[in-house]
Amino acid sequence: MKGFLILFVLTTFFFPMISINGADSASLPVAKVRPGKDPIQIIADNMTYNQEAGICTARGNVEIHQLTQTLKADIIEFDYQTQIARAKGNVVYTEEGGDTLVCDFLEMNLQTKEGLVKGGTLFYEKENFYLTGSHI
Repeated sequence: MKGFLILFVLTTFFFPMISINGADSASLPVAKVRPGKDPIQIIADNMTYNQEAGICTARGNVEIHQLTQTLKADIIEFDYQTQIARAKGNVVYTEEGGDTLVCDFLEMNLQTKEGLVKGGTLFYEKENFYLTGSHI
């Protein structure tokens, strides 16, 4: 209940660009992420928001959903202005179609999908291709 209350307060008062709705992933359009326009849903046990910097820090069972991409981790720091997410601890990034990245640390721009991976394995579903490395 506490996690729901935190999420409700943050989405109502601090995150006007976040839209939490009942739509399932099958009904979401496949499109390039448009910062500030495409809804971002953040779920976590605990969240803090630095309004001046535009950065949300979420801890505990964190999930970020945006269009066809999902990022899960123990801790995620998300910058709304730059669209950069920094995730650490049990990081799993997935996209529609089955492409999956599992790693220890991820820093990625959710719009461009460029970033840095530490201690990770990347799986491309369509090509059935795995890529593993300490720095990807």
